[in-house]
Parts: sequence; structure tokens; C-alpha cells
Amino acid sequence: NNTSEGGGGGMQNNDGSSPMVVDCTFTGNSAGGGGGGLDNRDGSPTILNCVFEGNSGGDGGGGGLINSCGASPTITQCDFIGNSATGGGGMHNNGVGSPVITDCTFLNNVATNNAGGGMATDLGSTAVISNCSFDGNVSNGSGGGMDNYDTNVAVTNCTFNANTAVEGGGMSTRLGSPTIIGCTFTDNTAIEGGAMLNCFDSLTTVTDCSFQDNSATGSGGAMYNNRVVTVVTDCAFVGNSAVDGGGLNNNGGGLTIGFCVFTGNIATGEGGGLMGEDGSIIDISDCTFSGNVAGIIGGGVLNLNDCEESFFTLSGSILCDNSPENIEGNWIDGGGNCLAILCTDLNGDGVPDICDAAPCPADTDANGTVNVTDLLALLAAWGPCEAPCPPDINTDCTVNVTDLLALLAAWGACP
Repeated sequence: NNTSEGGGGGMQNNDGSSPMVVDCTFTGNSAGGGGGGLDNRDGSPTILNCVFEGNSGGDGGGGGLINSCGASPTITQCDFIGNSATGGGGMHNNGVGSPVITDCTFLNNVATNNAGGGMATDLGSTAVISNCSFDGNVSNGSGGGMDNYDTNVAVTNCTFNANTAVEGGGMSTRLGSPTIIGCTFTDNTAIEGGAMLNCFDSLTTVTDCSFQDNSATGSGGAMYNNRVVTVVTDCAFVGNSAVDGGGLNNNGGGLTIGFCVFTGNIATGEGGGLMGEDGSIIDISDCTFSGNVAGIIGGGVLNLNDCEESFFTLSGSILCDNSPENIEGNWIDGGGNCLAILCTDLNGDGVPDICDAAPCPADTDANGTVNVTDLLALLAAWGPCEAPCPPDINTDCTVNVTDLLALLAAWGACP
């Protein structure tokens, strides 16, 4: 319950001061500037097993704690609970310092007027954050759990649950090149980007993360990218929802996405699984889109060429059981794709049975013999034929003389 008109309501470390702060509690302190509980300036203190609860910061941000002016503390096993500030409700990392934050909890903190309900990191800070949890934090701006502005922050093995913001319920990134690895985003909400927002020329790399049951009342149930470059690898998007882009909405810029799974995402409008628009350049490889739903168009993947033409390349991917269709809009076939009405996989090889390589592709009815029945089926399907199309023996989406010659060459019992 201490008060400072400047910074550090409970404590201030200044001019390179680097004390050890262990097993301490900062409760109900307030500051007119930054750091309601603790203000670190240009030092490297060690803060271990401390609790920051119910503190409030002013215009400088950092309700629980602020690190500024090059401060690079080591903060381990600390709890930030119910703190508030204009920005960085729980913690604010400001400037060129390199704080290391490990095994900490950020619970029910609030950014009242700016960004980063749980934590705000900005203006060149290279914070390293690992094994932390962000739960129930709120921002009246961007980044309910965490906001990154002009920073190359690294976030590893953290959880973001039930955080709320106007943009980026779990996390928001503006400028900078953050790296997000092994994180889980669940039940976060926002208007744009239920779990994550990337905008303002950022280059965000997201690897081995899970996005489940996040929601946006606008675009991007799990992720919304607005004219940025984003690389997403080995991630799962499950059960997210939005008006447009139930799983992911990419508005301009570049998106490279590989080895990801989109399942059970819902858009009440357009683009159930993934949606690109306004000049997006999107490369999708080795991904699976199944059981996604759109209320209007583009159940699995949607290329919406509305204002600017977007370019999609799809390779090595499986799209099945999406509604009302697996893919809508122009796209470039990079090869190795499977588009199937159903995802039935009786042999358990991870590929819909209809896309499994047939030992006798000319046997269109799979009865073990290439005969007149197969010939009639081929002639009936003559011309353009979208997958799945058994008479299209060479899978070039057209039934023509090439397929006819292949059928005649295979006439008789299959080997």
C-alpha cells in the first residue's frame, strides 16, 4: 500500500542497481509513472519467488513491474496477479534491455488504456520468456495476454488461456520479429485475432503451437495477419471460430504454412479453415484441412480475390469433409494433394482411402478387372473432372485420350 508520484510504488532499482529480491510480496502499491510494485532502471536484479498482487501503475505502465532504460533482470517463479496499468498490466518491458522471465504466472491483470494485459514488451526489448502462463488477462487495446511492439521477443513453452482484448486476445505483435515456439492458446477472445494478431510490418515465426477454441467476433478465430510476413510450422488449429477465417485470416502480405492441421474450425461468414484476401501470397504445404465449416463460402480454404488478387500455392496437403467445399477460389496445384468429399481412412495411413495410390488405377470400380464397365465410366466422365474422379487415371483433372490409352493398356485382370 505504498505510493510514488513517479516510478516504483513499492521499490525502485536505479542507475545499475542489481539487488537480489527473493521471497518478497508487493501488494496494493501504486505509482504515478511506471512500476506500481517495482521499477527496474538500467540494472540486472535477480527476482525470485515473489508475488506482485493488486498493484497499479500510471502512464509508464507496468502495474506489477516495469523494466526500462536497459534493465535486464532475471525473473523466476514469480506471480503477477490482479495488477493494472495503462499498458503492461502485469509487467512492462520497455527499451533495449534483455529481461529473462521463467516459470512465472500472469493472472487477471488489466491494461486499461493501451496494450498488454498480462505483459507488454516494446521499443527494442529482447525479452526471453519461457514456461510462463497467461490466464484471464484483459487489454482494452491489443494483446490480452501479451503485446509485442517493435521487439524481437522469444516466447517458448508458454500457455495463453482465456485472455481478452480488442485485437489479439492471447497475443498481439506490431513491428519486430518475435519467435513463438511450443505455446498453447486456448479460449482467448478478441474482435480481430482471437488468439493472435500480427500487424504493422512484423515478421512473426510460430512453431509447434496449438490454437484451440479461440474466437473472434470479426476476423481470424485463432490468428489474424494484416499485411505482414508470417511463418507457421507444425501447428494445430482446432475448434476456433470467427465471422471470417474461422481458423486463420490472412489479409495481404505473405504467409508460409507447413505441416499444420486445421480441424473443426467455423466461420459464420467466409473461410472456415483458412482465408486469404487483399493481395495475400500464401504457400500451403503438407497440411490437413478437415471438418471445417463456412456459413457462406470456402469451408476448408478460401482465396477471396475481392480488392487485390491473392495467390495460393497448395502442395502435399489433404482437404476432406469441409463444408460447403474443400477449397474455393484460384489456386496453384503444387502436386501431391488429396481433395476428398469424405475423410474415411479405413487402413489408417493418414490419407483418405479414395486418395490412396491404387495398385490398378484403371480399375475405376475396384473390382479387380479392367473391363467394359471401366471403359463406359471413363467415356461418361470425358472432359474436365475435378477430384475425386476415378476415371482420371493420370490425375490431371481431365479425362481424355491419355486416360483412355492407359485404360486399354491395362485391360484385363489387375496384377
